[in-house]
Amino acid sequence: MTVLGLGLCACGSGHRSGSAEAGPEVADGGNASEAADESDVLSGEPEVANDVASCLAVDASTWDAAHVGDGGALRCAPLGPSGWCRFEPPLGTLELRTVWSNGPGDVWAGGIEPHLLHFDGAAWTSIEDLENAVDGVWGSGPNDVWVVGEFFDQGDGIFHWNGRSWTRTPTPHDGEYGGYMTAVWGGGPDDVWALGQYGIMHWDGCAWSQDRSPAMFVGLWSGVWGSGPRDIWATAGGTRLHWDGTAWSDTLDLGGPFTTGVWGSSPTDVWTSGDVIGHYDGAVWTKAWTPPFGMTTSIWGSGPRDIWVAGQSIAHYDGTSWSVVQDLGGAMVNHLSGTGANDVWAVGDAGEIFHYAGAAPSR
Repeated sequence: MTVLGLGLCACGSGHRSGSAEAGPEVADGGNASEAADESDVLSGEPEVANDVASCLAVDASTWDAAHVGDGGALRCAPLGPSGWCRFEPPLGTLELRTVWSNGPGDVWAGGIEPHLLHFDGAAWTSIEDLENAVDGVWGSGPNDVWVVGEFFDQGDGIFHWNGRSWTRTPTPHDGEYGGYMTAVWGGGPDDVWALGQYGIMHWDGCAWSQDRSPAMFVGLWSGVWGSGPRDIWATAGGTRLHWDGTAWSDTLDLGGPFTTGVWGSSPTDVWTSGDVIGHYDGAVWTKAWTPPFGMTTSIWGSGPRDIWVAGQSIAHYDGTSWSVVQDLGGAMVNHLSGTGANDVWAVGDAGEIFHYAGAAPSR
């Protein structure tokens, strides 16, 4: 099947690097090259893909009654007064690497196995159409979600959800063996960045193009975030790269071997996770905090006075100081994401899913 059906082709409004190599063009109506056959719809036959409920039911399994609480809603077991709770792992102990939330009733998570999980506020559903590990997920809304991962026999593995079906999108590296992507983030439907083995790529609403970073491969890309189209940060190992709308540039590291994620509230308030928490004030990077529980693997916030980092524990910044708020009892969080101060999600290396819906009331 070669129908691409993204409904996203509004070319011309997105970023184009002067040195970028344009990806395969998508013709009007969304049809990719027949020879490449690079846009397999992943949710079954076309008539099924046109119905959201039917689409989610294809090759999917939901938790049985033993995993749901009163009224059919899944129970997220409280971890204590911190306000964090824990779902039983939907896939057993299979590692989860990424999570993205559009709200408490629309959450996507993926990991080492080709299972993409979706939570609708009542149940987790396992979509088994993707062929390999999922490393990153991000969306601009419920009908515009991107997934990247390890699709070794297909070049770069980048898939898109349009509210009805998952579709593989063509990239400049299709047909090259060994491709994998590890992080994805965007500023909107026509401004999406994906990082992986071949460096940094950009989606302009119509096609993926290759951006020439200072180091085409600097290690395992761990994060990407921006405040706007002329202010993007990407992290990998001890490297921090910055995009100013024209070119990527290296920035000084903080002396640590790992930088695991990046998030900010503005161009003058950017944070990184890793063995130390780094902060950028618009002029220089500084070491803001050394977590007592060791490496942090992800960072996310809803604003300058509400920032979370996690690893073997979860810590919070209130605008003044960092504090450890939840020990995870040996679990290791791989990724954090959320939509606001009372909707934060985390996934772990043993399949755990954690949720924060606001601090528990004091007794």
